[in-house]
Amino acid sequence: MQNFIYCLLFISLSVESVAYPNTVQPVYLNYDWAIEPTKYSFSQEQPTTILKNYKLIEYTYNSKGDLTCYETTHKIVYIDNDLALETFNKVYIPVTDTAALVRIKARSISQDGKITNFNRNSIKSINNEEIGTYNIFAIEGAEKKGIIEYLYTTRTENIDLYGREWLQSDYPTQNTTIEIISPPNLLFEAKSYNGFPQPTITETDSMRILKAQFAEMPPLTEETYSTPRANYMRIDYKLSYNQIPNTTPKRLFDWQMASKHFGGLVSEKQDKATTTLIANTLKTLKLKKLSQEDKIIAIEEYLKNTIAVQQNSPSASVATILHNQYANEVGICRTFAAFFQTAQIPYQIVITSDRTRCRFDAEFEAWNSFTDILFYFPQTKKFIVPNIFVYRYGNAPEHFANNHGLFITPNTYTNTVQLIPTANSKDNLSTIAAQVDFTDILTPKVRFQQEWAGYRAITMRAAYNFQKETLLNALATSSIEDTHPTDIVINNDAMKNNAYPDKLFGITATFSIKSLIEKAGDNYLFKVGELIGAQTELYQNHERQNPIDMDYPITYSRSITFEIPKGYVLKGLEDTRIDHSVEENGQKINRFESGYSLKANQVTIFANEYYEKTHLPKESYDNFRKVINAAADFNKIVLVFEKQP
Repeated sequence: MQNFIYCLLFISLSVESVAYPNTVQPVYLNYDWAIEPTKYSFSQEQPTTILKNYKLIEYTYNSKGDLTCYETTHKIVYIDNDLALETFNKVYIPVTDTAALVRIKARSISQDGKITNFNRNSIKSINNEEIGTYNIFAIEGAEKKGIIEYLYTTRTENIDLYGREWLQSDYPTQNTTIEIISPPNLLFEAKSYNGFPQPTITETDSMRILKAQFAEMPPLTEETYSTPRANYMRIDYKLSYNQIPNTTPKRLFDWQMASKHFGGLVSEKQDKATTTLIANTLKTLKLKKLSQEDKIIAIEEYLKNTIAVQQNSPSASVATILHNQYANEVGICRTFAAFFQTAQIPYQIVITSDRTRCRFDAEFEAWNSFTDILFYFPQTKKFIVPNIFVYRYGNAPEHFANNHGLFITPNTYTNTVQLIPTANSKDNLSTIAAQVDFTDILTPKVRFQQEWAGYRAITMRAAYNFQKETLLNALATSSIEDTHPTDIVINNDAMKNNAYPDKLFGITATFSIKSLIEKAGDNYLFKVGELIGAQTELYQNHERQNPIDMDYPITYSRSITFEIPKGYVLKGLEDTRIDHSVEENGQKINRFESGYSLKANQVTIFANEYYEKTHLPKESYDNFRKVINAAADFNKIVLVFEKQP
């Protein structure tokens, strides 16, 4: 939420009022690169490597006594291939104008030792609506098997007093150092994650230094069922105390301070005219005889269907938002809060983060994790996300669930850090019931019924709502499009209440699938496994690096029924018996199980799969892979209709 971050910036400024001048020269002035580039020797097999990664974050008082932040970045990179050259040849500097760029130096060193220095006139300023203004420049003379080196320092007056530095990437890194320097009265705390060393503290009369180093950092690559961004080594830091002489220091940027600021930001009291406007709107929704849950649903339905969320729209009052019918992310949250307050519906504000990018740490009061706002209803234990249209009242969206958040009670601003619960596997369903008719054995007819619920249905619900006619056939065959069904007839589509994830909806169709059958002499091959659709396969040659992270718990239930054609016997049914699982404390937490039943000529094959626990240590990978690959193995099963003599 971009506007939410702006609010954080505003709060940061309030601490400067207690600043005092400091005559110490900034440390960055004494840091520079070597006049003669370091000479390295590489083998032909040397991969692209970050040879040096230095980050200095320095808070200091200027001559006026205002707090200023200087950030210095120094990188040396060996370039092995074209992709790395494209990645590192352009340097992005997040400053709004070149005046904030205190210094910049860059050079390339070719394989044969030729040095090409950077021309500052090549800097370009880019304005991006989503991420703001930044400067960019290309490093001239960069080439494969050469080295790129750059060093720059930026100055910020309107500063953040907390931050996060990502220190790992998908390239090996040597000589990583981070230093956070502050005047002695400003006590910063820092915490490292995912294996990066915890910082040490050095204190002098003129400064306080937090420092951490890592000599050889391995690359972290993206793997299936992983969240590498959240697993990167990083360090979070924040100002915790401003020690003013003769006063008792008060803890800063803690959960209580966050509760007061963000609780007030979202649940601000409305004036009488706005409250009357909201009350009159609520009357039109006829809430009086509804249960609390139905009141919440009605309010959400009205606001999400009336007010468009526009990320970069200016801040506005709730009355203006209702009149204009659009709002930014914070504005729509304020509007929801005003409606719930007027309707006397108890709620809590939840501030959290996207766990696929960075997990919320319940132990370290890092405001960097305040990126998203949810509403929690204690009486029903369900959530609303105001700024995401397709998610409706129910479980928290999957990228927020199974993650901690700061739960704030409005008005009193009391707070607790709690785990945002995730749905269980039975809340998220994907079911298939296929009935195959072999009257014309070369062109089997299939009655195909699918049902979805929970997170699994979110995307399809949205597509159905907006493009029903054009996407209906695609939805009917969404699991088995690779089989190329023809003669599609939609028998029924039951997608009522389709905005709410706990409502089961489904679609039934009949079609022909010639690709299911292949003639082999007098016999026929029946590719029965293809009726569950293509499946993910996990095969990798390297040792697993990341823990296992699935999007959400889920249950798959599939059944396939058919009658053996007259004059044939069925071979290969035993191949459908598959059972693999992951166990924890004697319980099967993830499992694939398939098999069959046979009554006379009537065959029913089932393939059931569930993932109850979605975050597992990498040590569980081998068993987890067997479960995932079991579904892929089932997809390849071929039965044989063998002609009787």
